[in-house]
Amino acid sequence: MDQNQAIETLREARGEFPQSLVAQFDRRGSLSDKQWHWVVKLASERVSERVEADKPGDYLRIVELLQRAQQHLKYPKLWLDSEETGPLRLHLAGPRSRHHGQVQITDGAPYGRNTYYGRISEAGQLHASASVTPAVQEVLTSLAGDPVGVTATHGKATGNCCFCSKALSDARSLEAGYGPTCAGHWHLPWGD
Repeated sequence: MDQNQAIETLREARGEFPQSLVAQFDRRGSLSDKQWHWVVKLASERVSERVEADKPGDYLRIVELLQRAQQHLKYPKLWLDSEETGPLRLHLAGPRSRHHGQVQITDGAPYGRNTYYGRISEAGQLHASASVTPAVQEVLTSLAGDPVGVTATHGKATGNCCFCSKALSDARSLEAGYGPTCAGHWHLPWGD
């Protein structure tokens, strides 16, 4: 991909960084070698993601779960924990991310000290990092196959809601694996 194609492809990209590169190009008519490197790299990634987006991925139900919750919550997060994986945090990337709207998967530690397991594109494709383990992949596959069952099982096993991390306090919440408020926010069944 040449530089002109790359800058035109990047015009459609979301996120502050790609748009700042385009704005600088429009103002000055040129970019530094380092900036051109990033323009071509980001544009190539965008083209690759478009190809992947043509077919739904195996993890689409995870993306849909978080997108539905975003109708009620500004920053929906999902926490899962097991002895094999340790903590897993899934959340949608914000508007300042170059992967805006995609599901980010980490261990939940603060940025810079966390373990990044990868991301799930809006089309449901998993882009695993080198840190992903077979146990993490198995949890993600299970969650994609049965979001209600996996989240309920987590709540029943830990006594805490995987969405808000609060203790489940009544019998119906313990039975469902999450509380009525989270069930409403995440569009999940609760109670009889």
